[in-house]
Amino acid sequence: MQAVRLERSPSVLVANLHATNDFRNPAVPRAEARRAASFVARLARPGEATVLAGDFNVDDPRLDGYSAPLEGIDDVLVRHATVRERAVWPRERRMQDGLLLSDHAPVDCVVEIP
Repeated sequence: MQAVRLERSPSVLVANLHATNDFRNPAVPRAEARRAASFVARLARPGEATVLAGDFNVDDPRLDGYSAPLEGIDDVLVRHATVRERAVWPRERRMQDGLLLSDHAPVDCVVEIP
């Protein structure tokens, strides 16, 4: 778990998570995602825009107060902000010299801070 605050007006707290890969027991990565959200909530200032992104290792990492997830295990979730233009990179964008760079597709998005 990593967290960084971008000091601008308004500030944004950005955190990254790589949950445990336990597809046989999805309760494990779900609990880790909830712990990450709790950790970020303790760091965030009241009403501060928060981004929690990374490999959640569950298909629907729903977290109270955060934006709805996309399908897939990698995502960008936000709180006290709005996600705009969120998209998963297609396979052809992740190819270089005929090789797939990663089995995890990056997620691009624009976050609108009120």
